[in-house]
Amino acid sequence: MADRDWNAEWEANLQPIEISDRFLIVQKNREVSSKPGQIVIEINPKMSFGTGYHATTRLMLRQMEQLDLQERKIMDIGTGSGILAIAARKLGNRCPILAFDNNAWAAENAVENIAENRVSGIRVELIDAEEELVSILGEGYDLVLANINKSVIDRILPIIRNAAPQAEVLLSGILLYDEPWLNKLLKRIGYRNLRTIYEDEWLSCLVCAEKLVTP
Repeated sequence: MADRDWNAEWEANLQPIEISDRFLIVQKNREVSSKPGQIVIEINPKMSFGTGYHATTRLMLRQMEQLDLQERKIMDIGTGSGILAIAARKLGNRCPILAFDNNAWAAENAVENIAENRVSGIRVELIDAEEELVSILGEGYDLVLANINKSVIDRILPIIRNAAPQAEVLLSGILLYDEPWLNKLLKRIGYRNLRTIYEDEWLSCLVCAEKLVTP
């Protein structure tokens, strides 16, 4: 086959994605008609995860729109395109947001997308979560977003529970058939599942520490 920039061609053909009545994801510089009051997020994904085409991104956004984010100090682990941090700000969040990834190209892309969406107060860093998580959790975050894979969740969720027991954690990147594994992990480390939603073979759940749950 001829040598072609397949990624550029894929990007050029991205169509708008309506996540819900609240969110519409569009390709950068693509004209689109949105519903009254609908939040539009423009994404130039490049090589980063987070276009809205994957069910886990859609699940995270649908969970976030059900939360009051205004006064939450948010950490976005594995930010990819920056879509979740941008969405939090557009949902009215007014506190500092830390968005980080362990890939330089993802961090750079997140910075570009944040600027494109004209939001501020989001700090983007190149960080390996497993190496530096304890120190940055000490900065007082009370909502952690983690749309990452099962193996990383298995390693970092106990760290989050110990270092930031006050924080709720919104998770995705988990397959439906791994739900029993997730439930066992949550029980073992002392989390309660507040809400789980599903799409196709994927799930997203919002969890908090058991001792912080009120009747």
